[in-house]
Amino acid sequence: MKTLESEEGDFKENLLKDKELLKALKPSQIASCFDLKYYLRNIDKIFRRIKL
Repeated sequence: MKTLESEEGDFKENLLKDKELLKALKPSQIASCFDLKYYLRNIDKIFRRIKL
């Protein structure tokens, strides 16, 4: 995959331009991997648990 080998440009944009990847995933599926809301959805629970 050229995207992994490339040091040029934005990683997300390179993924969205990768024709091989686009055969398997829709652009919206790729973009959803970069949505921080998903990864931070339980951050309040974590902070409460560790009393921060």
